[in-house]
Amino acid sequence: MSDVETSLGQVASDRTQEDHLTREVAAAREAFRISELQYRQGSTDLLTVLQTQQTLFGAEDQLAQMTEARLQAVVRLYQALGGGWVENPKDQTQTTTVGSPAPPSAAPHNFPPLL
Repeated sequence: MSDVETSLGQVASDRTQEDHLTREVAAAREAFRISELQYRQGSTDLLTVLQTQQTLFGAEDQLAQMTEARLQAVVRLYQALGGGWVENPKDQTQTTTVGSPAPPSAAPHNFPPLL
């Protein structure tokens, strides 16, 4: 049961951080938009535009990483709850049965040696 509680806490924490980062990305996007307008009007230099763009890209990257972490936490929660799934026979792409070894590959892989 503690795995479930830990996973629930992690999902909630990650969601809070993701919400915060979403607002941060929106603010960085607006700052970048404003700096571009100021540059076009001649009231700021290109370096300022590039710095606000770099801030935006950093915030977007952090948001993507946090979204990934939250989704991984959701998967861990599902596993802690005993989750799993059974593939619908109509959706099967391989015809191996449970417990039997997979058929050997039709052609061996001849990869070049690593340097």
